[in-house]
Amino acid sequence: KDGFGYLVNAFLGDKHVSGCFIMHDHKTALYGVAASDRELMSEKLPLNHFTLWRAINTAALKNINLFILGDVEENEANEKKENNIALFKRGFASDIKIETNLKVHLN
Repeated sequence: KDGFGYLVNAFLGDKHVSGCFIMHDHKTALYGVAASDRELMSEKLPLNHFTLWRAINTAALKNINLFILGDVEENEANEKKENNIALFKRGFASDIKIETNLKVHLN
């Protein structure tokens, strides 16, 4: 609404097949969430790759100098899907910084 976020969509023909939402301020963009057509992803189409790459380029066009992908923890305790997401994010990272995250659970 106030210009501090954007949505990158991908279409295959007339069908909406992928989307990626980014929130940002004047300096930092934060990868929010992405979703893609699971059936097409099983065919090895790089739907998430396209939308994330476009989102990173859009941030650069907005003169944003930091794009945060979020948690990339990969370990044996994770589900296979979580480890695949971590591997996917690392493929876009120029460097990885380990930072402490504090979580507050509200009931």
